[in-house]
Amino acid sequence: MMKKTFLLILLVFVMQLTFQQPSSASTPIAFYLDGQEQRYGGQVIRHEGMIWLPVRPILEKLADFHATWNGDYLGVNRLLRGEDVAEEEVELFAELDIRSIQNRDMISIEDVRWLGFDAYLYESENILHVSTPDLMTVADISIGLSMDEVNRKLGDIHWNTGFGQEADYIGFYGEMKEFTYVDRYGYKRKGSVPDIQIEIKEDAVSYILVSSENFPTSKGVKVGDRISEVTRAYGSQAVREQIDGKQVVIYDVEYGSIWFIANQQNEIERIGYWNHHIKGFGKEEEEAA
Repeated sequence: MMKKTFLLILLVFVMQLTFQQPSSASTPIAFYLDGQEQRYGGQVIRHEGMIWLPVRPILEKLADFHATWNGDYLGVNRLLRGEDVAEEEVELFAELDIRSIQNRDMISIEDVRWLGFDAYLYESENILHVSTPDLMTVADISIGLSMDEVNRKLGDIHWNTGFGQEADYIGFYGEMKEFTYVDRYGYKRKGSVPDIQIEIKEDAVSYILVSSENFPTSKGVKVGDRISEVTRAYGSQAVREQIDGKQVVIYDVEYGSIWFIANQQNEIERIGYWNHHIKGFGKEEEEAA
């Protein structure tokens, strides 16, 4: 009798765990597109063993880089509304498996990759990152490349060992130019910076700093542009700081962060790519709650 009672209690306990603990399949998946959380197009869902995303933000972002639209955002919206569009746009749309799931038009993660995006689901955090091509690439180099790869792509780099620093090497490429800033004591200082500065740690690029208008980002933003152009290209979800008398707008993206450093006249002076996040995804929203 005691054995049966124990088994009954154990069964009830297991059933309570089953019903009370949410499964990973039912936990909402946060969806970030180029580091911007997508909150209004519908949730990412699991359906028939696949990951499905709301199609509208994907196609709208596709206009940033795909030759079919080439920045024609109105054409994308005409397509989404079912209006008359160019034949090549219809052909591309016909290649996609667009399904109505939970009364929303959805696209599979496989089709998102086929369109040219990078897409990766972090299972433990329930975060899906989708990124446009070359988001963390500038001057044909990107975070994580080895020193040999950087040399092959750029060549003619002056490398210094990182004496007194965590870096193994710091590389200087291009011409030197004057850069002013305010030090920690409030004094205005002047220094020289190269067109491109590269840090190497453990044989991998850990940051890239660009100070020349000749090396635009993947979204076409360059040194000399205004901060308002950054917001239009990258979105409004960013960390904003004042550092050394400069305005700094920082975007956490899938593989690190992108920094836009501007003077008090809102003109970009340097653009930085880093291999780490500033606050991480979702943390800013948590702090504000």
